[in-house]
Amino acid sequence: MKPITIIGTGHVAWQLGNALCQAGIPITQIYGRNQTHAESLARHLGTNAASTWEQLFPHQGIFILCVKDDAIAEVASSFVHQPYLLVHTAGAVSMNVLENRAHHIGVFYPLQSLHRNRTVNWLELPVCLEASSNEALNELTWLASRISNNVTVLSSDERRWLHLAAVIVSNFTNFLFIQAEALCKEHGLSFDLLYPLIQETAQRLKHSAPNNWQTGPARRNDKEVMKLHLEMLKDNLELQRLYSEFSESIIRYYHLIIDK
Repeated sequence: MKPITIIGTGHVAWQLGNALCQAGIPITQIYGRNQTHAESLARHLGTNAASTWEQLFPHQGIFILCVKDDAIAEVASSFVHQPYLLVHTAGAVSMNVLENRAHHIGVFYPLQSLHRNRTVNWLELPVCLEASSNEALNELTWLASRISNNVTVLSSDERRWLHLAAVIVSNFTNFLFIQAEALCKEHGLSFDLLYPLIQETAQRLKHSAPNNWQTGPARRNDKEVMKLHLEMLKDNLELQRLYSEFSESIIRYYHLIIDK
């Protein structure tokens, strides 16, 4: 078992550190620029903390960058000792951003929106890997398979497209939840009433492709209902615009006729 150092103290670092420790894989060290945050996560995982690059233990194991996308290149260039295997955990960042920063480089991307206070089922969580050598890929595959039953190898280009799809199904969808919750509050309705619908919409995707499940006034091309909804949103121009654009997109997808 190779030593593992986690660089970062955010949500991904907490969740990945927990998953590895629960799988019986000890963490050698936690690095964080904020000493308090580094020590907090280190205590939680029963390991050592570092808040300067000089305090990092050099080893022939894996250094995992759990930092913001736009900080990966800067952090990767900060090591005092060149790492043996250096990986980042980002979906939209090429592996090549780590080029020449370590003997071997790679990506260890958990495809999930992670929060330190949420329970995550890592066994079902997809972990997407990429590596600069077969040796590094074998190391990452072994590590990923200890915490997940859903491990796949993707190129940087494939991973970027997957990340884009993830943004659409998660981030964009959640923003629509925000809009719907505000609409409910504005009219004295409980957003809780929509939970069963939200859960059913997601659950049915396990049974067949999304295009088989599309329903609603736009799918039916029900012009009267769509006209009514747009009138109801006359004082909320942003949501009215979203409603109109989504409806027209659905109508085009199913080759229906848009009535202007």
